[in-house]
Amino acid sequence: RPDNPEAHFDLAQALEIKADGLQEPERTQGLRQAISTYLEVVRLDASHHRAHYNVGLVHHKLKSWAAEIAAYGEALKLQPGYTAAMYNLAFALRDKGDIAGAKTAFMKYLRASEQDKGEARFRVVAQRELAKLSGGGQP
Repeated sequence: RPDNPEAHFDLAQALEIKADGLQEPERTQGLRQAISTYLEVVRLDASHHRAHYNVGLVHHKLKSWAAEIAAYGEALKLQPGYTAAMYNLAFALRDKGDIAGAKTAFMKYLRASEQDKGEARFRVVAQRELAKLSGGGQP
């Protein structure tokens, strides 16, 4: 079924996993193929927030900070409370050098995740990063 977005999503994940085990330049080529396949998912299902999120994850591997940030932003437009995208967006903003944006993103993540026990270990890391970005003090 070429019109099945979940089949394309699964294929994109498999391509990403395969690429991770390759050497350059095949690794980069494989990761770009995974991105293209995730974008096919979005073409087939514009509401597929996980595809946008995974595009962000792949761009992180490629160290394409602006594209990573944009992908997490798209995921959050579709699913505003998506804590995984909030968390990774904060780190991507930090990596790009947008300290003010990263601090805001970490604070949003911490507010959104405070009732979710499954986020506990990520919250500790986010709090630590926010403290570093705030000059070493407690957030």
